[in-house]
Amino acid sequence: MFKKMITLVAALGFLTSVTTVSSFADGADSHSGVYFGVTGSAVGIEMEGKESVAGGTNANSTTGTAGKFALIGGGELGWSFAMGDTWLLDLGYSMIPGEAKLKADASDSTDSDATMTIDNYQTFYIAPTFAVTDSAALYFKYGYTEADVSVTGDITNPSDLEGNTFAIGSRTQFGSGLYVRTEAGYTEFDGIKATGKGTDIATTTTYNADPTAAYGSVTLGFKF
Repeated sequence: MFKKMITLVAALGFLTSVTTVSSFADGADSHSGVYFGVTGSAVGIEMEGKESVAGGTNANSTTGTAGKFALIGGGELGWSFAMGDTWLLDLGYSMIPGEAKLKADASDSTDSDATMTIDNYQTFYIAPTFAVTDSAALYFKYGYTEADVSVTGDITNPSDLEGNTFAIGSRTQFGSGLYVRTEAGYTEFDGIKATGKGTDIATTTTYNADPTAAYGSVTLGFKF
């Protein structure tokens, strides 16, 4: 659902940028430079998973979806440099230090319920940017994203998350150096796996999940 929504928004955004003809020469120069900013994000994490219980008297397999929505603050740091009159290349790093928690309830009797915490959501990104005017720009972002994962409960700790981020956004640049960035995107993470420790040695509970995160953000920053 998240991917379809963001893909549609991205298509509309780029259609708008392609059909817009800028009459401002050297518009890219006004957007180039080193920048940093503070970000407020609305983040939704969806995890489609499967719980498999093998052995013992409780052998079964169940599937389900867990979700979490949170308002989280963060920041960004980067460098945007001109590649012509209207195009720029933006290289940057962003981080959301807050956390989202997902509860997993085991269906067996091994007491392998657990709470999974996802935090320190950080992205290294590249963003081709089109300067519509001296003060307005549109961009597409591709990034590599990592997030820390920890669990409490009777399951093993899975590996940290890694995935790819895709986003579109707009940037408004003011003469004072201040800028405002709005962005919408999603991250498709690699699958994760954890095993229930359990209390019944004849039973093994395995959790497999495919997390996806979608977000919308507003950034207020300063460009040098």
